[in-house]
Amino acid sequence: MQKKITKRVIGKIFAINVLLITLISLSFFNNSYAETIQTAKTKSKVITKEEAENSKKILELKSLNIENYEFYPEFNPNTTTYYLEIPKIQKSLDINCETNAKDANIKITGNKKLTQRENLIQIVLSKSGYETKTYNIYALKRENDGPKLSSLSIENGEITPQFNPERYYYNVKVNYSGDITPIVINALSDDKDTTIEIIGNNTDTLVEGDNNIITILLNNSKQTTIYQINATIQKNTIINLKDNNNNNNDIMNEVSVIINKISEICKENKLPLVVASGFVAFIIIIIVLAKIHKKKVKENRQKIKNRF
Repeated sequence: MQKKITKRVIGKIFAINVLLITLISLSFFNNSYAETIQTAKTKSKVITKEEAENSKKILELKSLNIENYEFYPEFNPNTTTYYLEIPKIQKSLDINCETNAKDANIKITGNKKLTQRENLIQIVLSKSGYETKTYNIYALKRENDGPKLSSLSIENGEITPQFNPERYYYNVKVNYSGDITPIVINALSDDKDTTIEIIGNNTDTLVEGDNNIITILLNNSKQTTIYQINATIQKNTIINLKDNNNNNNDIMNEVSVIINKISEICKENKLPLVVASGFVAFIIIIIVLAKIHKKKVKENRQKIKNRF
């Protein structure tokens, strides 16, 4: 009689497991199917004729070179402002540039008489059917006896190239795990009469990405020296531990309920502990796999949404 009851109970537990596996498989199929459909829709997005035409009407420089000089930052078609230093006797620059559109008009202004301390040279691009675009080049005339920095460093970032008092342009990458705040810049001068002012290093001007131009002005009442830093700001992804803990708690609660029910069945029918442990382990694995799959599907859906 006891064997018949035991077989009957085992049969019920087996049937329950088959039912659970079926339900979980259906859930996997539905989620995967929905994800596949969404991905297919994304890949098969139709580009209208108007969008195709507009995508071709971006007028920009394809290359930019100034003979015998290096400018800062490095050339990028999307970067429209550059700086370079020139000697006092320099009157003009030999600028070579090329656009991405054939027969586009290139007009360079401000490059004939570089007589000012700060000279603005503009490259204006134009073509029928395209939006006009302007690139600015600031040519700064350097005084050899101007005030200089004795040291320059940045917390949570390393400037490149290596600091040299005679080098006036630098790059730096700074990582943030929260809100963007002013970058901690340590700029020192050995001249006690030199004042140091930092411009462009505040929450209103700093944004995620590159082209965050920070200017360091040194003034000793006679002359002014300019140092430039191009800061690239990256925001780290924060893992929400609270959400992970909640998910873990949900799993443990579900497992606890199942363990209690299986324990009751085993006590009533005097099933071996090994059999009960096997069922519990099996159920735990299924629940954990289901949670992991559900989380991945949710993340993938969110990524697809963010693209639009």
